[in-house]
Amino acid sequence: REYASGNSFKDLIPFSKDPY
Repeated sequence: REYASGNSFKDLIPFSKDPY
């Protein structure tokens, strides 16, 4: 997961377009 790079809340949100 490229969006789960240190961001736990991003891991909950399926935003593969998010660089974080």
